Amino acid sequence: VIAFIEGRVLFQGKGMLVVQTQSGLGYEVRVPEPVCLKFQSQQEVSLYIHTHVREDELTLYGFLSWDEKELFEMVIKTTGVGPKLGLAVLSQLPVEQLADAVFQNNTAAFSQVSGIGRKT
Repeated sequence: VIAFIEGRVLFQGKGMLVVQTQSGLGYEVRVPEPVCLKFQSQQEVSLYIHTHVREDELTLYGFLSWDEKELFEMVIKTTGVGPKLGLAVLSQLPVEQLADAVFQNNTAAFSQVSGIGRKT
């Protein structure tokens, strides 16, 4: 399991970075939109990684802090919330607001996130 990546940004796309490590390998990492906007090409980046494995796909999700990664993992344990929706939550809600909503079971805070309805 990949848990941490450090390197320089080779490419920045919508919600993703390609990070080239010192060994020369480049990893595509899905990141919350605020993280994506923070970095530019050739800039150094360090990310904590959640590795999501499916039968036909391995996807890396990156976060600036271990706490943010753990919060993401807590969110995707919710019924009906997968990694893509979990990343959307972290992209649209500030981390502090999201943490408060999770710990206070404040479902109304999630209503502003597109893709989350009453059943989620």
